[in-house]
Amino acid sequence: MLPTDSFIIIDDCCELIDNFKVFNSIFLKFCHSINENTFVMVSKQKRAKLVKGSFYNDILTLIDSDRSVHAIVKSSRLSKPYTMAALLELLTLNICSLNTDFVHSDVLKGAELVAIKRAADSYRILLEKVTTAFTLHGCESELDEVRKFSLTRVHPELRTLVLDCDGEISLNALARVADHCALDPSRVYFYTSKIWTLARYLVQTAADLLSADEVRQIVRTYHELAVR
Repeated sequence: MLPTDSFIIIDDCCELIDNFKVFNSIFLKFCHSINENTFVMVSKQKRAKLVKGSFYNDILTLIDSDRSVHAIVKSSRLSKPYTMAALLELLTLNICSLNTDFVHSDVLKGAELVAIKRAADSYRILLEKVTTAFTLHGCESELDEVRKFSLTRVHPELRTLVLDCDGEISLNALARVADHCALDPSRVYFYTSKIWTLARYLVQTAADLLSADEVRQIVRTYHELAVR
């Protein structure tokens, strides 16, 4: 029991509650989209990049036995909500996909979200150029640093802006961002700036590792995208 003269300070309590609301929104969309015909597909390439023995590997072992979502939930030792939450996280991380999408590709079609869409598209274009250059030089593992940096952009326990193991922003991650902005429109600027920060960090990482000619091309692309 706490002493009577003590007190606890919870920092960013409102933000914490909002994060739960956003996760709950997309989690319910995911759960409501599941039926007896829904099954999971696994990206072997991205699965190989997971840490051995991690929690997600346990869920992937269940998927290996039966790809049906209903069967996975039934055979899991976890409760249904925890199992579904783990599957949703694997979808957000682009390691898995469903045979039917519960998030539509036009998730950012609203005029109020155009800045986020433009930033996400620009980041994707830069990532493709940087990944190609990194692969040619055998240093594609440096994309892990970009992913680690992304985790500092939002609350680490309730991630909204999530990069997968290849540094990409998945459609499910953008859906979380869209739901967050629907809850509070002022966050459009917040997430737009975070995505552009990731883009700048990507360019800086390239500048540290690539030749001057390659860096100039990437920087030129960045400036062209930034002034669109």
